[in-house]
Amino acid sequence: MTGKKVCIWTGGPRLWHWTKALEDDLGMKWWRCSSKFGHQEDFEKVIARGEEDCVSIDDGNELEFLRCWR
Repeated sequence: MTGKKVCIWTGGPRLWHWTKALEDDLGMKWWRCSSKFGHQEDFEKVIARGEEDCVSIDDGNELEFLRCWR
């Protein structure tokens, strides 16, 4: 799994924990992420850790998330 890019869409407020676990434990890089009920500080941590081409969507729906893959 090391080096693979991943898109994350969580319904809960643990976006920071998911991205950190995927990077630290599996060696993956998150590329796109969205959270329905994410907290501001979670998004701040995720954005600070992400690379330049990463996209974070706050309170996005399925269609918005799918569009950001392109």
